[in-house]
Amino acid sequence: MRFRLWLMTLACMALQAQELRLRYPLPTPASVEVVEGTVYRQVDGGKLEFDLYRPAQAQRSPVVIFLNSIGSSDLKRWPIYQDWGRVVTARGLAGITMDSRLESVASDFRVLLDYVRGHAAELRVDPDNVSMWVCSANVRAGLPIAMDPANRELKAAVIYYGAGEATELRLDLPLLYVRVGTDDVSQNRAIDALVARALTMNAPLSVINLPSARHAFDALDDDPVTHDTVERTLDFLEQHAKASYQATLSAGVTLGKAAGAVYREDWSAAIAEFRKIAAERPRDSEIRRRLGDALMSSGAYSAAVTEYEQSIALGNQRSAWIAYSAAVASLKMGKRDAAMGWIEKFKDVAPLKARLARDEDFAALRSDPHFREIAGLGDR
Repeated sequence: MRFRLWLMTLACMALQAQELRLRYPLPTPASVEVVEGTVYRQVDGGKLEFDLYRPAQAQRSPVVIFLNSIGSSDLKRWPIYQDWGRVVTARGLAGITMDSRLESVASDFRVLLDYVRGHAAELRVDPDNVSMWVCSANVRAGLPIAMDPANRELKAAVIYYGAGEATELRLDLPLLYVRVGTDDVSQNRAIDALVARALTMNAPLSVINLPSARHAFDALDDDPVTHDTVERTLDFLEQHAKASYQATLSAGVTLGKAAGAVYREDWSAAIAEFRKIAAERPRDSEIRRRLGDALMSSGAYSAAVTEYEQSIALGNQRSAWIAYSAAVASLKMGKRDAAMGWIEKFKDVAPLKARLARDEDFAALRSDPHFREIAGLGDR
């Protein structure tokens, strides 16, 4: 069913190709330099080419590659692709439209990245700062390419109204997904499944859902919804091409992985990621607390208490709540005296004192007179 839909979509795209234009204001022709027909790969029986659109006089522009994964030899010259190639130049980016072969899209894309790197000076582009834009039937092969960690040059990806499968999701690749609500139901369900999976992984995902838009809205509908969505797409591409933005996102990848693992209750992964961060930031009391919580959830109670002690010693402002967790961990190990020692540290915090009376983790202390006094349980 999905393959038949892909073929139908491809056929419709080919029929309309000579008429479709981007429904968004384009930069003036004088502001864009166009270099057509650069050969990037020799293949049996021919060659593969790309067209380059870059800001006039720009010296080192980040690049947006408009992926062709349907094996078309003329897609790069479709007016809609030419318009997208031009429009990104208004944000200081270069656009590349490309040839490919249906049977070797991933390989062709990799060769194109290598060609751009080898000719970056003459192309006047930054080969380490590349984004991908892919739509419709192209997403089927494009999504796995975007998620391949070997394509390290990719710093962001945009997907318009298409679905694909990816074995792994890159947690270092910001992704903008534009979903149209009137599209094929099976395709949208595939998109929704991917989005749900990405959120479970805590991947850097942004979603724009257009409830009443139609497939290829950017080429068919000259209306405020299209204008706003293209604008937001250009904002996304521009922001993620900035070195400062990339550095901030890169610095947060490990913490993002740890948080995602906590969400999934994958405690071994969470502990491993929090340990990495703690090694890099040994005086971060909050990371110590979160590592303690992950250890606690995994059943490593002694190690959890050690991290809680470190967190408090480093001045964590949540010390009373940390002491509460340490008391529970101590009881899990059968250390009643240690638990009472931790309870003394938060006994004057009203919300925590109130929890003592009803928390089953403290059932083993219910007969202790001192505990009953602290918890306000009164005499037996």
